[in-house]
Amino acid sequence: MPSASTSVSGGQALTEKVRCRLEVLTPVHVGTGQTWNEGVDFVQKNHKVYVVNFEEYFSQLQEVGASGTKTGFDELMGVLASGKSGDVGELCNRLGIELKDISSQVFPVLQTAHDPIRPVTRTGMGTPYLPGSSIKGAIRSVLFSYLYRRFGHPEYNRFTESDLIGTFDKAITRYIRPFDVEMPQTDLANLRTFNLYLRGFAPKSDYKQNLPMTVEYFRPDTAAEFRLVVDEQWVEKLSKDLSHFLPKNIQYFIKPGRASIPHLFNLINEHTYAHLTREIAFFQAYPQAEDSDFIIENLENIRRLCANNADSCILRIGFGGGYHHITGDWRYADHTETIEKPDWTNKKRGEPTRYKSRKVIGNDLEAMLMGFVRIWLPEGYERVPFEPRQIVDRLPDPLRPKAPTNIGKTEPPQPTTKISLPPVEPKRVKFDDIRSNTVFYAKVLTISKPFCKVELLIDDYPFEASTDLSGTKGVSLQPLQYVEVLVNSYTKEGKINMVSLKK
Repeated sequence: MPSASTSVSGGQALTEKVRCRLEVLTPVHVGTGQTWNEGVDFVQKNHKVYVVNFEEYFSQLQEVGASGTKTGFDELMGVLASGKSGDVGELCNRLGIELKDISSQVFPVLQTAHDPIRPVTRTGMGTPYLPGSSIKGAIRSVLFSYLYRRFGHPEYNRFTESDLIGTFDKAITRYIRPFDVEMPQTDLANLRTFNLYLRGFAPKSDYKQNLPMTVEYFRPDTAAEFRLVVDEQWVEKLSKDLSHFLPKNIQYFIKPGRASIPHLFNLINEHTYAHLTREIAFFQAYPQAEDSDFIIENLENIRRLCANNADSCILRIGFGGGYHHITGDWRYADHTETIEKPDWTNKKRGEPTRYKSRKVIGNDLEAMLMGFVRIWLPEGYERVPFEPRQIVDRLPDPLRPKAPTNIGKTEPPQPTTKISLPPVEPKRVKFDDIRSNTVFYAKVLTISKPFCKVELLIDDYPFEASTDLSGTKGVSLQPLQYVEVLVNSYTKEGKINMVSLKK
């Protein structure tokens, strides 16, 4: 059966519980504000991060002998009494305790993790999970954005949300209840912050170098069962005689005689499609940063999943979505509006100008933006397909494709950078000697956009030597030339997934 229901004494089912499947599309992080601190909560050694299980750690300390009649625990107490921190890694090394024996998780890392690490939420038994409250918050943003546009963008004040969604005790979201989703497959990644900086008289895109961050995340291409409850029959029962107990706008989402969940999925897809259209336009407007083409390609792939999709919905949740995602993406017509037209009046008053451009992108994760999941309807459940017309036709005017403005005009030639290349094959490097800042050589095989194909000049490399080269925009290259490169990203197997051109 695709769904389950809850009934009352009269035998009438009043809630619709649907067992869906939630699939992670891009890295997702939902945390609690807690952190893992190096030397206390985790230890880094030999390209691995060991997360300390304190019950096992203290048990090992009690069992292992130190000096004389002292145990390892006595040794730890003495270190702490001297005012030192009692670094777990140092003490285990001194007492001969294996880190894997006192760890709850062991993560392989290709680059050094930054301290502290932000973990995902966990159950009382230590299992990572996506909170239903986070999913519900993301859905609430979709509902509010829909109503805000439907009622003609009313002037926003402190009563707007309660007026459209309803007050806490009588809100639309009380009738839509996502459950927690346990997802034990997690990993660690270093993140980069994408932002705009003033270069001359215009902003240009770049990555913020002095804001290192490592997070635990739910891995893409993993999935788990997800339960979603919508109180369709409760709403139908109350609407007959007790409609004053219902939120006034609930009929737009839960309506007697109509399948509510497929309709909700339809709205979520339209919202996410519009959000991605704005994100893509932002990166197209400011493409100067390395990997901008790759980011756009990833976003376009996700956007295609939203269109004409009756089987699932694409929802963005969790950390790293940026200002527009966090606020439901209803406030501005596009994501470049506050950049091109800053609110200087607010700035004069000492208030924020609402210049919002920061994006969080996975440094180890092939330039993916964070937080996208796909929720599948179960087989046999009613589908509500999109209308055949393009979703973009229903977007606000600023989001529709603009007519070209350069007709009849000749574009000025773009400056190119010439690279001085060695005439013969340069010195090769050993794979084990490569670090994140190691410069080595590659041979250009093919020229294409957005990435060229190169052969890595690496000895003792256990994988195929060809990979993609990024950062070639405005650079004049030719096949069979040698270029200096740095590692951009690795696969989970340790293969160099992409390199970037050293300029």
